[in-house]
Amino acid sequence: MSYDDLLSRGVIRQHRFSHAEQRVRIEEMLALAERDLEYGEADGLPFDLHYICAYEAARTAGQIVMLVEGFRPGKAEGNHYAVFHFLQRVARGRWADEARFFDKAREKRNELQYVRPGVATEADVRELAAKSRAFLRDVRDWLRLNHPDLLPSPPPEPA
Repeated sequence: MSYDDLLSRGVIRQHRFSHAEQRVRIEEMLALAERDLEYGEADGLPFDLHYICAYEAARTAGQIVMLVEGFRPGKAEGNHYAVFHFLQRVARGRWADEARFFDKAREKRNELQYVRPGVATEADVRELAAKSRAFLRDVRDWLRLNHPDLLPSPPPEPA
């Protein structure tokens, strides 16, 4: 799929990572997404923080897809905006519905983080966490099927 308009508007730009650097970065990003999901499910946090954590897991998973495809967010739009607008087009629109959902979550996240607290409800958190977890699982499956060389190596078996 062509990303020419996103490139020309500066929404995305090509990255210059080597294959080895991509692999390391993907491993780090997968760990970040898992951490954010875990934090989002921790007891004792306000709903707003649970929401932010679940949202960050989805954004990071989307950014992994961008990285694999050879891109990173540009400088013209916000990083988060770029990820979800790119995600609507990649893999023949495979994640277009998820991208639209997460882009709406981005707007709510902006409101609760920059405008006013108390915006996220328990139902919002449950829905976003479930969709973020499913999306991350799907991204891992996509990597396994299409780009297994970019997945982290499993830890060695104990002797």
